[in-house]
Amino acid sequence: MAVVGLDGRGHVPVPDGTNGIALTRLGPVRDQYGDLRHGCPFDSSETKRFGWQPTRIVSFRYTRPVTDQHREKPIPPSRRSSSTHEAVLRAAIELFEKSGYSRMTIDAIADRAGASKATIYRWWAGKGAILLEAFLSGVEADIAFPDSGTLREDLVAQVSALAHVLGQTNLGQMAIALLGEAQHDTQLAAAFRSGWLEPRRTVGREVLFRATERGELRADLDLEVVLDGLYGPVYLRLLFGHGPLDRPTIETLVDQVLQGIARQKDAERKCSPAHANPTVETERWAILTDGA
Repeated sequence: MAVVGLDGRGHVPVPDGTNGIALTRLGPVRDQYGDLRHGCPFDSSETKRFGWQPTRIVSFRYTRPVTDQHREKPIPPSRRSSSTHEAVLRAAIELFEKSGYSRMTIDAIADRAGASKATIYRWWAGKGAILLEAFLSGVEADIAFPDSGTLREDLVAQVSALAHVLGQTNLGQMAIALLGEAQHDTQLAAAFRSGWLEPRRTVGREVLFRATERGELRADLDLEVVLDGLYGPVYLRLLFGHGPLDRPTIETLVDQVLQGIARQKDAERKCSPAHANPTVETERWAILTDGA
């Protein structure tokens, strides 16, 4: 079977449909739009002049250039082989733990998983996307938002679960390390935003919107700023380690944010000393009465 390849100038013989013989002049493989451009017919004198030989074409195929416009999107998990898919995720985690993000490669992941590089690139955009999916597949159920009907309880439960996963599990430590790498890796930063940040914030906005409809929050809030106020301190403490992220700390964080965003009537009730600690207030009143 004849194989037609490019010459040194990026050209290829183009068949004209005459008995499968390439009798046309070499033309550019593609124009600026990525489409094949045929050349002009040439005669035997041109064949001798340039050293081109007619070639019997058994099959002829060309591809578009790989650009952002034409790049295929990664295949969704539902259409992947489950065994190969799991092997790639497992291999990526093992290599990350062994070598770190900067030293791990797609070649190494493919070799360890027993998969081809072509398969991996059809399924994921890069190694950052693989690690993020490995992280999410292991923690998604643990960090899901509850729906108890009360915003405070839902926030305390979800933020506590997130802090535990990121701060107390191996997968969480991997995610924090990836977050640090993303500060100087634009591809990884983009994967973080699309695979982790945006989906989490979408769910968070829905929770806050439901609370607004229930009348728990003011209607004039900027929900993006509210989300930053709730989750910014969590990531700050995880990255710098300057303070705890235990349940009491998270309850304080949620309560202080809610005091700023709750409806005015509810905020005043929650901020009143008697509501905050009625026992202390009763004892103080008893002392003042005895002193009188």
